[in-house]
Amino acid sequence: MNSSFGEMLDTSPAARERYYAALRAMTPAERGAHTSHLTRMIRAAAAAGVRARNPRATSDEVERRIAELIYGEDVVARVLKAK
Repeated sequence: MNSSFGEMLDTSPAARERYYAALRAMTPAERGAHTSHLTRMIRAAAAAGVRARNPRATSDEVERRIAELIYGEDVVARVLKAK
């Protein structure tokens, strides 16, 4: 894997190979489910961080701040302006 495209540089080569072998052993549906699960976990962690920093934020504010973290403030502002 090209290190400029997300190679796990903090992981030993043996552990990295076990990880890739596990991914290769999964069906496409299993890989999709795994990716979806990881995405939900990361989003939940981001929401928890936003709530910890902004305890009075509404659900809409939390979602906006997560979107800003992912896409950037400029993109979110343009999308909201277009509504």
